Amino acid sequence: MNLFAGRCPGKPEAVFIFLCQKEKPLSQASKQVDRLSQGGLSRILELGFKGKRKESELLVLPSGRWRLAVLLGVGERKGLNGEVFREAVASGLKRISGYKVSRVEVELLDPGESGLSLEEEARAAGEAFWFASYRYSEFKKPDRVFPKEVWILGADKKARDALFLAQVVGEEHCFARELVNKPGSELWPEKFAEEARRSGRRFGFKVKVYDEKALSRMGYNGIVRVGQGSRRPARLVELSYRGASVREGTIGLVGKGVTFDTGGISLKPPQGMETMKDDMTGAAVVLGVMRAAARLDLKLNLAGVIPLVENMPGGAAQRPGDIIRMADGTTVEVISTDAEGRLILADGLYHCRRLKPKQMIDIATLTGACRMALGRFAIGLMGNSEELLSRISQSGALSGERCWILPLWDDYLELLKSDAAELKNGNWGREAGTIVAGIFLKHFVGEVPWAHLDIAGTAWADEAHPYLGRGPTGKGLRLLVRYLEQVEKTR
Repeated sequence: MNLFAGRCPGKPEAVFIFLCQKEKPLSQASKQVDRLSQGGLSRILELGFKGKRKESELLVLPSGRWRLAVLLGVGERKGLNGEVFREAVASGLKRISGYKVSRVEVELLDPGESGLSLEEEARAAGEAFWFASYRYSEFKKPDRVFPKEVWILGADKKARDALFLAQVVGEEHCFARELVNKPGSELWPEKFAEEARRSGRRFGFKVKVYDEKALSRMGYNGIVRVGQGSRRPARLVELSYRGASVREGTIGLVGKGVTFDTGGISLKPPQGMETMKDDMTGAAVVLGVMRAAARLDLKLNLAGVIPLVENMPGGAAQRPGDIIRMADGTTVEVISTDAEGRLILADGLYHCRRLKPKQMIDIATLTGACRMALGRFAIGLMGNSEELLSRISQSGALSGERCWILPLWDDYLELLKSDAAELKNGNWGREAGTIVAGIFLKHFVGEVPWAHLDIAGTAWADEAHPYLGRGPTGKGLRLLVRYLEQVEKTR
């Protein structure tokens, strides 16, 4: 799918028209549709179409420029935001998915007094065409056909630039979801590392891969011990993108990469385990963000660190009660082998620290407790820098990937005290599970400004998301790209 600014030079089959609630004046395209439908649009409004959020209607036009007109309600103007337009576009795509539509024109709303710029409106709509049309088709033919061209009417220069951002973010978002959708039999640590190498060659950033022998020499025993239960050994991928001078410093991104998580010896219940291929969503997001940064030519320096393991209960698997000496010397008692993500992230954060970043952000499907606390609507956000947390939270609101900040007070370390080691990797109580994982990671961060994104509740949709469908959501990628854009603008 390609996004274009302006009027389609060919003959588009459909037009999307946004309608605000409680506003009767028709736009230019609306008036044309009303004329071509011989007053059909006006009659629909008279019969009760209010333009409420998520409300949609389809008009068949007997002649003229378009064959179909899709009316999309966006609610009251004062409540407009990017999510409203993403949901509306998804609703429109659902309406036309059963028809042969290869080209669509979209009329943007006059921003008026909404506070939402034409640029943000165009970006949200453009992203939504990508997000809502994604289907995993490696093993099954797609059940719907989606447009190949989208033409955004009324776009000014800033809106045209925003469409380029939407195109890149949309493609990389779908790339990350494609990785997450792959079964564990198709994607394991070395396979992911190969994908990273291909991405680096294609988009021009450096990729270095550490195998299990190198990881052992470096003392990355968190990664090694989690991965030793699988016949597919662990890897650590280091990505390096240079878009600015050395004096600008480097932003470190760390993504959890458990390509399949059985829970190890602390075996997970069988129901729902098939979705545990999503435990590398953080890794997929970091790789997608690096690709997007290179394609957007961001004037920043980035370091991506991706620890990769398969958590299996093989004969060599670590056991509950084992003690690991981490790369920084900390000893950790393993209470549960299913609390493996924090072990590999601890090594990943330590490795990122060695690259001397000015700040670090990690992203992980880390705790089921996060879904219990925040549901599927918010990302858990923690860290040691109020300024960094605030900026990330703002980027989440702009991108449609909202965050909720949780505390990481040292008091919570009480829950990780071990009689046999300096720390344990969890506890069996139900108290503050998401924060406990965060405070564990904080130990390995040092003084570097750091933020932790727990996407366990948002990374996979059991019920259809309004514009992402069921399955992998790619949550976190939009947020991080938006955050990096904001850093570039303010540096």
